[in-house]
Amino acid sequence: MTRRSIVLVLLLSLLAVGYAGAGDLPTAKPEQVGLSSERLERIAQVLRVDVERGRIPGAVVVVARKGRVALVQAVGFRDKATGAPMATDAIFRLASMTKPIVTVAALSLYEEGRLLLSDPVSKYIPTFKDQTVGLERTPAEREMTIQDLMRHTSGLTYGNRGKTEIYKMYPESSNVASVTLTMDELIAQLSRAPLLYQPGTRWEYGLSTDVLGRVVEIVAGRPLGEVLAERVYRPLKMTDTTLLVPMDRRARVLSPQTVVFMTADHLGVISRGTGSAAWPGYTWGLGVAVRQDKGIAPIPGSSGDFYWPGAFATYWWADPKEELAVVFMTQSPLGRHYAHLMRGLVYQAIAN
Repeated sequence: MTRRSIVLVLLLSLLAVGYAGAGDLPTAKPEQVGLSSERLERIAQVLRVDVERGRIPGAVVVVARKGRVALVQAVGFRDKATGAPMATDAIFRLASMTKPIVTVAALSLYEEGRLLLSDPVSKYIPTFKDQTVGLERTPAEREMTIQDLMRHTSGLTYGNRGKTEIYKMYPESSNVASVTLTMDELIAQLSRAPLLYQPGTRWEYGLSTDVLGRVVEIVAGRPLGEVLAERVYRPLKMTDTTLLVPMDRRARVLSPQTVVFMTADHLGVISRGTGSAAWPGYTWGLGVAVRQDKGIAPIPGSSGDFYWPGAFATYWWADPKEELAVVFMTQSPLGRHYAHLMRGLVYQAIAN
């Protein structure tokens, strides 16, 4: 396996909500994998200050390098009101961090020859044929494809990304859609709404992955939750990862070449648009933002690193060149702040 595929598998394993679900991963002292114990301690110091200030109730951080887990840190409270301390097996709302997971499931179907990235979405969802663009209802110049869904160039958007009439035709977010609409109702609404842009011409964050999830269901012939459990959660022992947390709780998955394909630049000359994937130096792969240049971006990293956050400040990234995978779990509205903070604190701890 390539470094890139090993790091992705390690990362998905770490996403088994804290460290408890990834208990089979090998561990190491920081110095054994080129990290400084003294400098890693700064992570806990900074987070404890934020807990004391009330910025976050608590957090869990896992840092792995060179195939081994070097840091597992729980800080603060799982439930501050009751004084329950944070635990490494605490359950967090991942929000958009599920997008790469859905993309991985779709790519596993691609590996089996059951769908092609060049397929029009209407092949699986006929109501997406003959779509229009803009308030003028201009006919789409071409149909959106599976690749468009994976890289957010479908023309679909979120209602909360703008104020014009076209945004009002879309659900505010995936979270809102999930509690107000059935999947059939969501697909029907999106099929009626005009696209914001011509497919394949502009990156626009939105409901593309939601539609991709429906395609996965149709191709697999099973509900999305079952497909994810079979193809991602169980092979990687992600025992507490699910679309709906139960009331009582609330193996390597892709080939190396598919992982390289997933984390390549899939935008090329397509406009990056606006949003968190538009950081200078980053482009978009399939389900993940991918770094093109070592500098330029306001966060440290390496060419080829890839990441995606969640709306509630959960964050992960993987850096194949440094053989590094990091998962940060908290629940806070300060998402971008903690993305910047964790990047800096982890990279400053690399000794060699």
